[in-house]
Amino acid sequence: MKLEMIKIPLLFLCCILLFSCEGGTTFENTVTNHTTEKLIVVTYTNQVADSTEVPPGSARLIYWEDQMGSFVSDTVIYNCLSVFDSLRVLYEHGEDIKLNVVDQSAWEHDAKRGVRNSYERCNLDINTNDV
Repeated sequence: MKLEMIKIPLLFLCCILLFSCEGGTTFENTVTNHTTEKLIVVTYTNQVADSTEVPPGSARLIYWEDQMGSFVSDTVIYNCLSVFDSLRVLYEHGEDIKLNVVDQSAWEHDAKRGVRNSYERCNLDINTNDV
């Protein structure tokens, strides 16, 4: 009887310890607006549309995901746009900006790989000459 009472808490503790040791990768995409215009970022992911306002002189996180136990291989060139089905950046009145935001070279990429709690961070800087 005492052994049965110990099994359940011990099993619970083992599960917590196993999951707390698990590393993973955090994926983040940010848009930084260096213009004097308010911008609207429209993303489509898994057939779901979302929009984010990015006021002048500010940055907004447009995508975040934490994948436990998932790591990007050191041999892979990570594509910042791979998480989106579609992406647009518009002026507040609805017109697209000049910058080709679906060109991978427009995005800055920073990564920490090969260790526990890795990350892939992408940032799109939008300057006055891009709008």
